[in-house]
Amino acid sequence: MIYWLVALGFLLSLVCYAEGNNQVNIQVESLDYELPENHSGVAGTLVFPEVKLTWDEMRVNLKNGANALDAKITIRPDYMKFNAPRAAITIPLDKESSFFTMKRIALNNSFILLNKSFLNFDGSYFQVSDGTNLLTLDEFNASCFGHDGINMTTFDGLVEGCLTKLLINGKNEGELAGAKLEYKGEGDFEFYFKSRLKEFRLIDNVIALDLNTAVLDVENYKVEIGPSILSCEKPANVISFSDEDIDRLYYGCLNSTHLDRPEIKINNVESGSSFAVKVVEAKTTPDKFYANIEKVGIQNGSKITEMNDIVIECLKYEKDEFFDLHKVLSSCFEKGNVSVLNMVKTSSDVSSDDESFWDSWFSNDDDSKDENTIKELNLDLNQSYGLLTANDLKIPFLPRSDLKIAFDVYHHNVENQDKYIELKIKKIRFGILGVSGFMVKPINWLLEFFVDEESVSVKGKKIKIYL
Repeated sequence: MIYWLVALGFLLSLVCYAEGNNQVNIQVESLDYELPENHSGVAGTLVFPEVKLTWDEMRVNLKNGANALDAKITIRPDYMKFNAPRAAITIPLDKESSFFTMKRIALNNSFILLNKSFLNFDGSYFQVSDGTNLLTLDEFNASCFGHDGINMTTFDGLVEGCLTKLLINGKNEGELAGAKLEYKGEGDFEFYFKSRLKEFRLIDNVIALDLNTAVLDVENYKVEIGPSILSCEKPANVISFSDEDIDRLYYGCLNSTHLDRPEIKINNVESGSSFAVKVVEAKTTPDKFYANIEKVGIQNGSKITEMNDIVIECLKYEKDEFFDLHKVLSSCFEKGNVSVLNMVKTSSDVSSDDESFWDSWFSNDDDSKDENTIKELNLDLNQSYGLLTANDLKIPFLPRSDLKIAFDVYHHNVENQDKYIELKIKKIRFGILGVSGFMVKPINWLLEFFVDEESVSVKGKKIKIYL
C-alpha cells in the first residue's frame, strides 16, 4: 500500500505545494498519468470539476466550467506542468523526486480532503504502478491522521502522517473495498492478488489486513482465502520514502507476518488436483516459517487424503518471501520439520470442482477413518537430507507396520524449465523388512496420499515430484 501515497502526493502537489494551506478539497473526475521515457514529455491528463482552497480567512473556489481547466500533464526532469486552455501551473521537482518511481497513475470519481492534521481520500477507482508492482483499489475510502509537529499539507508531512496512522475501508459504510496487487519478482516469478477488504489499517507499530475474501494466483496455483486477518509489525520511525525506510518497512513486515485462522482452497490449474487447508495460525520470524494447521485435504481424482493436527517449522532467511513457494521449499530442505498426528485416505463420489465440496469439508468434524491410515507421521530435513517416519502404517494387503525412509532431496528451480523435487532413496525399512525392489510398493502407495500419478516419475530409487 506504500506506493499509493507517492501517487497521492503527485495529485496533491497541484494544490498544496505551499506549506501555508489550511485546507484543500479536490473533486477529481479522472487522472491518467504515465511516466514518459527519460522523464521528459507528455505524461497524461487531469480532469476535475471543482477545487476548494482555504487559507486562514481566505477561500478560493475553482469550478471547471466548459472544461476550461481540463489539463494536459507534461513532465521534465526538474518540473511538472499542468497546462489547461485557460490556466497553467508549473511545479518544481527534484531530479531524485519519489514521483519518478511511479510509472503509471490512474484515478476516477474521487474526492480528496486535506488539512494540516487530516487526509480523507475516496474514489471509485485508483491504480498505481512502479513497474514491478501494480496496485488497484476500487470503491475505497482512505484516511490518514497527523500528529503534533507535522503539517500534512506538505509532502513529507503527508507521508509521515500516513505512515503513522492509515485506515482504508469501503467507500460507503458497511461496504467492502476492492484491492488487487500484481507483482513481478526476480526471474519468472510473479503473482496476482485480488481481495475484498473489510479494512486495512496501519497504526503505530502494527499493519493489519482484515480480509473478507482473497484470491492469489502464483506459479500454476490458484489460492482462495476465506475471512481472516493478516498482520505484521511496522518498524519504529519509518516516516519517509527513502530506500532505507522502504526496505525496513517491507522486510520488517515479511519477518513478522501473522495469519489468523483462515480457510484456504488451493487448485493446481495444470494437474487439476486441489487442496484445502484449515489454518489455526501461520507466522514468520526473521529466521523461521511456522504453521499450526487443524486439517488438510488433498484431492486426487476420486481419492481424498485428510491430514489432521499438522505443525510445520522451517528455516527462513531474512529476505525470504513467504509467498514464493520455491524460496520456502529451499529453506525447508535446508532445515525443517513436519509432524502430522494422523492421515486417512478415503474415496469420494463428489468432485472437488463442485464449489460446495470443500465448503462442507471445512465444517465436517467427522473423525471416521477407513483402513488406509497413517499415525504420527514425522519428516525431518537437514541440509537436503530427509528422514520420514510413519507409525502404524496400513497398506492394502500388507500388515500394519512402521515405515522409515531416508533420502537425499534436490530442488530443481531453474527459470523457464519444469520445476520439481527429486528424492534419491538411501534406505527404507517397513516393519522388519529392509531395502528391496518390493519396497517400491509402500513408497508409491505413500506418494498417492499427496500427489496425482501424472505429477510423479519413479525410476529405480529416484523419484521426481513435479510442482
